[in-house]
Amino acid sequence: MGEKISVLILVRRTFDVDLASISRVDLKDGHFSHLVSTTGQEQIDEFVSPYLPTTCCATVVREKEPLLINSASQTKTGPQCPMMKAEGFEAYLGVPIWLNGAVVGALEVVARTPMTWGQAEIDRLSKFGKHVQDRLQAGQNHLDLSELRLVQ
Repeated sequence: MGEKISVLILVRRTFDVDLASISRVDLKDGHFSHLVSTTGQEQIDEFVSPYLPTTCCATVVREKEPLLINSASQTKTGPQCPMMKAEGFEAYLGVPIWLNGAVVGALEVVARTPMTWGQAEIDRLSKFGKHVQDRLQAGQNHLDLSELRLVQ
């Protein structure tokens, strides 16, 4: 059996992006809880931020649909995410994470350069999202990093 690797690191590598994240809105009232993998490190960072309804992840939760932004600088409509602007991110792709029939968050990939994502990328990210959902359906109310590992 091969080395086990975090699903977030695998997602980031698969999509060749700067950041991959699991964002959950159901763990702390009024906040998003994040697990994040960035290109600068192979570890997973955890942080909590206030719930802002203008963000991409909030839009995925509210709409219960994937969200695709190939170029934020060329898109005048849609979510206005302060973190994307502050960090210089240009492209976003997020799919809903479901738990007990409700959307509780998003699996996201973010890039500093424009991307040409389409349905194939939505489908691929949704497959990773299913892996995350399967772990959450097991009755967990938190994100256990040891459960979010795949055989490489």
